[in-house]
Amino acid sequence: VAEQAAWVIHHGNHSTMSTFMLAGVPQLVIPRHQEQLFCSLRLVSAGCAALVFQDQSTFSAAINAMLKNAQLKQSAEQVASQCAPFDNDSVTAYMRQAYLDLLGNR
Repeated sequence: VAEQAAWVIHHGNHSTMSTFMLAGVPQLVIPRHQEQLFCSLRLVSAGCAALVFQDQSTFSAAINAMLKNAQLKQSAEQVASQCAPFDNDSVTAYMRQAYLDLLGNR
């Protein structure tokens, strides 16, 4: 989905946020908890997300921004490019080995 989405709306959990961040997809975030708000604010400060709150009467301005603001997409792609050197396979292998070490190579 992240590779095909023009933008995404979600409540700001860390895995969803990072998946779409790494794919360079702008995000409309409706955080429900404090840690989600803090992460959302970081994306907003990077220019690649819009933030709304669940008790707002309407989300129309934020949705219009997602549809019309090309800068959100450009900023999202820039953030994704900054994360590109991240080697997922090496991290996965490292974590697998750490778990095996902790479990005594069972």
